[in-house]
Amino acid sequence: MKRNTPTLADFQAALIVSETGTFRAASETLGMSASALSRQIAALEARLGTRLFDRDTRNVTPTTSGLAFARLAERMINTSTDVMAEF
Repeated sequence: MKRNTPTLADFQAALIVSETGTFRAASETLGMSASALSRQIAALEARLGTRLFDRDTRNVTPTTSGLAFARLAERMINTSTDVMAEF
């Protein structure tokens, strides 16, 4: 069965890319290579069936869908943090 649901790591990656505006800066924050992060975002976009970011050679800019996803991602991460604080 193919996984279609974004993971917490997907939410975190999309949020940080949205905040930093580059795969390089986001990958440094996440402790992974920029190419691995780019592949993760591309796979997420494929599963969602929409582009989250417009890319050029130096920057990434969130699309309208990307901005909406980033807002949801922030809520998911905050909720996850709150849950973990309970245990």
